[in-house]
Amino acid sequence: MREGWIEYKFKDVATAIKGRLPKSKNEDGIGLPYLTASYLRSSKPDYWIENIEGAVTAEDGDCLILWDGAGAGDLFSAHRGVVSSTMAVVTTQNSKILREYLTLFISSKAEYIKETCRGTTVPHVSPDAIANMELQIPPISEQIRIVDLISSVDSYIQVISNQSEKGKENNDLLTSATRLRSALLSDLLSGKHEIPASYDRVMGTSL
Repeated sequence: MREGWIEYKFKDVATAIKGRLPKSKNEDGIGLPYLTASYLRSSKPDYWIENIEGAVTAEDGDCLILWDGAGAGDLFSAHRGVVSSTMAVVTTQNSKILREYLTLFISSKAEYIKETCRGTTVPHVSPDAIANMELQIPPISEQIRIVDLISSVDSYIQVISNQSEKGKENNDLLTSATRLRSALLSDLLSGKHEIPASYDRVMGTSL
């Protein structure tokens, strides 16, 4: 591991907090949206929560894990709202790690989180598997550079995805960009590789 990087277990620097059943909910758009998997997949809330006392909330961009039921282990990017009882929000109060970097780490563990789910009738995420994930943390300045680089790749992927003409060339670019993101994420979060000196070179020649 490179100088300045420190290895932790997830439980030492972060936590996944499960949502709770609300005291009441409404369909009238009053209060905060209830963050269910169906809402996050469709962008249309089913319910809103007016009384958020005792509720677990999330902010825009927080990482949510579907904790129970079909699709357990699926990851979502949150909108501001109330976390449903089948979801958990990933959070940290540790000043050594940025929320955005933590979100990238969780996304890099998506396959592992799914593979370690337990139960057959009602699958659910394994708390122990989450708690004991090994996490390499660089200095804050390097976390920012990693987040910025992956964000640049994500923006590029979004541009390609939004293009109206879906020809073969476009699909090839999308596949290449997605592979690049996966490779970069694995390399950069391992603490074994330098960040490319030029973001432009990565975006211009590696796709």
